[in-house]
Amino acid sequence: MSRKGLQSKTGAAKGEVESPTVETIDLPDVAEPAREGGLRAKVESAVEKVKEKVTGSAAPAKAEEAPKAETKAEAAKPDAAAPVKEKVKGHPLQHKWTLYFDSKSFNPSAAATTPQSGGAHTPDAAHAQSWEAALKLLGVYTTVESFMSIFATLRRPSQLERNSNYHLFKSGIKPMWEDPANANGGKWVLTLRNTSGALLDRSWMWLVLALIGEELDDGDTITGAVVSTRAKGDRIALWLRTKDDVELINRLGKKLVHLLDVEREPGVSLEFSFNSGGAPL
Repeated sequence: MSRKGLQSKTGAAKGEVESPTVETIDLPDVAEPAREGGLRAKVESAVEKVKEKVTGSAAPAKAEEAPKAETKAEAAKPDAAAPVKEKVKGHPLQHKWTLYFDSKSFNPSAAATTPQSGGAHTPDAAHAQSWEAALKLLGVYTTVESFMSIFATLRRPSQLERNSNYHLFKSGIKPMWEDPANANGGKWVLTLRNTSGALLDRSWMWLVLALIGEELDDGDTITGAVVSTRAKGDRIALWLRTKDDVELINRLGKKLVHLLDVEREPGVSLEFSFNSGGAPL
């Protein structure tokens, strides 16, 4: 992994992000097929960890059942004092997550990169509206089971056309710089050049599971993540709502490297960029 990438894209003193010191990860000396062969087991284990994280137990939450009436007459009687309880099935997530997709191959007129902020009547604003209109909503998820039932059926990032993107963001936050939650933040961008599609797919899967399981962020700093297929190098970006807390940003950068197990991967670099005035994805 390139250490050059572990730096801020800007040289400004204010808000400058220092390079996090990433500890060396000792990886087993095994063949690549063997590592990928164990991916399914690791994913299944990660899903179980997510369930335990969000509920404190591996067992799914039981749906609340209304007490049965003894007779039909009693069942017909209204009971104003009895609250209506919503049935919850599965393992509820701490945050509600929304998954989007966009691609130039489906909408050639729309840009495949997130637009930069602009005024209400500027070309940038119109560009942003066009880009947002091209987003395809894949679903909104509140439980581990509802998310995985859809996520597991999607094409892997390595199988997508070039200039395609998956966006996973906390519900209520749009996957664009203009959203108030992102406007004053930045992102860690992991770039994979001349690497295998398996590494891209694995990294995205592990990051997604960590996000819905709240494994990376104890607070509310992370707003979402994006995986992008590009000719010059595929990218995975972790979006943050801050760009000024250097210590927090670097801590999350180190955790991201450890999570994705890419410290010793050739062709992989990591850098931080600001959402306002930074280079687009």
